[in-house]
Amino acid sequence: MAGNIKGITIEFDGNTTKLSKALEDIKEKSKDVNSALKKVNYALKFNPRNTELLAQKQTLLKGKIQATKDQLEAFKAAQKTMDSERVDKTSKEYMEVRRNIIECESKLKNFNNELKRTEAASSVVGQLGSKFQATGEKIKGLGNKFRYISIGAGLAFGKAAMNTAEYEKALAKVSTISDESQVPIKKLGKEILKLSNTYGLSSTELSEATYQALSASIQTKDVAKFVETSAKLAKTGFLETNEAVDVLTTTINAYGYKAKDAGVISDKLIEIQNRGKVTVQELANNMGQVIPTAAALGVNFNNLGAAYIVMTKKGIDAANATTYTRSMLNELSKDGSKVSGILREKTGKSFSELMQSGKSLGDVLNILYDATGRNGTEFKNLWGNVRAGSGALALVQGDANAFNEALGQIEGSTGNVERALKKMKTAGASF
Repeated sequence: MAGNIKGITIEFDGNTTKLSKALEDIKEKSKDVNSALKKVNYALKFNPRNTELLAQKQTLLKGKIQATKDQLEAFKAAQKTMDSERVDKTSKEYMEVRRNIIECESKLKNFNNELKRTEAASSVVGQLGSKFQATGEKIKGLGNKFRYISIGAGLAFGKAAMNTAEYEKALAKVSTISDESQVPIKKLGKEILKLSNTYGLSSTELSEATYQALSASIQTKDVAKFVETSAKLAKTGFLETNEAVDVLTTTINAYGYKAKDAGVISDKLIEIQNRGKVTVQELANNMGQVIPTAAALGVNFNNLGAAYIVMTKKGIDAANATTYTRSMLNELSKDGSKVSGILREKTGKSFSELMQSGKSLGDVLNILYDATGRNGTEFKNLWGNVRAGSGALALVQGDANAFNEALGQIEGSTGNVERALKKMKTAGASF
């Protein structure tokens, strides 16, 4: 079964079809959803509590989740076909199918987490709206003299009651998956409240983050420290705690890090934010789509971060940088592609072997760039995928050392989160 995996015949949606046809149909169905979701996310930047926009996002995310499930089903069907034909599990085709399965599973997890966050945001906005209305009705007869005082007091008590109930509910959820032989739930609850007081974050938000971390295989004995690290990253990276948990756990699970490495990863993310034109929130919302592919091909987190620094500094946004990088890595590792052939010819090694030998992604791309006489047009024409070519050219054109300089900055980054926290510790923030 040499050649393109998309030529595999699979059983999909009750019919026998080619993998390429199944994927094309899925892509066509999800095209409008992707476009609409991008527009809704853009609109939410300016009005993040708009209930109508939040409802639209929930609907579109469900469509995105279904499309990803369909993709996953197609690739699993392809694996089933290859298993039945006893295809070598170390062959390029088999490994490509497995990479796509891992990538789809990671995407599905990210989209489901985003849907949960959107549903939670919509629920909170709706409950607050009801509280506001109920409080307003109660104070109508009190007279204008006490009107504003009553509104403030009513909202404060109403919100406090709601927060307590939501926290208890969230902590009960944590108890369903925590290991009380490691940490009793009562102690874990006290640690969450302590974090809430220390960092000025909602105890409910931190409980949800704890549940998410436990779900992502962080052990109960490590989870409080891990959530504290996530809270610090959330404050310095301008994102929600659960978003911080998501990007940290995705990185830990893909690269085989430990929970204790979360602080090191956080410092690297802040370094990428400081050096590139990108926020940690944008990284959290996008990196999960490329991390599994990068990890599978031996491209370490530092190299991935350097790619984001260089691309975003050149005006490529985080979403496109993710797409370009994923396309580029897939083509570099694809047996039979022009770029992989040139690498073999020039070095005698595959892309993965070059990465394992200590070469950086920038070094590998410069081997290809040198092969074209450092001609941008010829270099871009080496790539079968336009997005892969655009990303690769952005990483080598202009300053040949830019990538490795960015790589060195990430490798040497320590203490970024703590320094940022000190700078943010103003009197207003403390209050």
